[in-house]
Amino acid sequence: GPNTWAHKYPKCGGTHQSPIDVLPFTAYRDPGLGLLNFEGSEQSVGANLQNNGHTIVVTPWAHFTLQEVSVPNTFILSSFHFHFGNRSGCSMGSEHQVNGEAYPMEMHLVFSNSKYKSIKEAMAHYDGLAVLGVLFEIGAPNEGLKPITQALPKVKYNGTVCAFSCLQGLEGVFWKIGGRIVVHNLRVTKLCQGLFYSQYHHITSQLFFTGPNESHSVRMCNNFRPVQPLNGRQVALYWVC
Repeated sequence: GPNTWAHKYPKCGGTHQSPIDVLPFTAYRDPGLGLLNFEGSEQSVGANLQNNGHTIVVTPWAHFTLQEVSVPNTFILSSFHFHFGNRSGCSMGSEHQVNGEAYPMEMHLVFSNSKYKSIKEAMAHYDGLAVLGVLFEIGAPNEGLKPITQALPKVKYNGTVCAFSCLQGLEGVFWKIGGRIVVHNLRVTKLCQGLFYSQYHHITSQLFFTGPNESHSVRMCNNFRPVQPLNGRQVALYWVC
């Protein structure tokens, strides 16, 4: 379990761990933070969808970039993946919480700093990655997720990969963001995206942690980590009124 992760992965025993429980009323507004500028194709583009035995990962073929006005470097979208709960309820699933409340699902968009040659090189540096987390709550159908949920039967099992056309709604994920909370290089959106219940049910009922030839199939669910202590870190808040 999480209490023993540091035995095998020493970095998991550090004092700057995520996810966290975000408490907006205790966060401070940082005037040094700027707007997020997202650029990329406004049309549907190709991508790979993979079941890696932990989650589903989308790797786009097109070039998407993220830049904060106050930061000189541009970050390139490497991939994005999902954390979610189970089909019996919608009270948990996200990694981060807000005021002690978890959400059914969270998407992590992983960007690497363009000044490094590869994401592997970027991961070795403190400023190498920017991870943008988007929380989902049950609501109206999400058109941006539709291509992904439709492709899920092709990646039911660990190790399966398919190509598909997606990302049509990715631009909207960013321009709808009205607030964000920052803990070092981890960014978590304060506003949520909608998620239709049937879409959530598709995600939590069709995937498996296990491979197609394993004797005992284990359904993929509850693939989120527990929240971690802040250990003295301050949470900075940026809000667009």
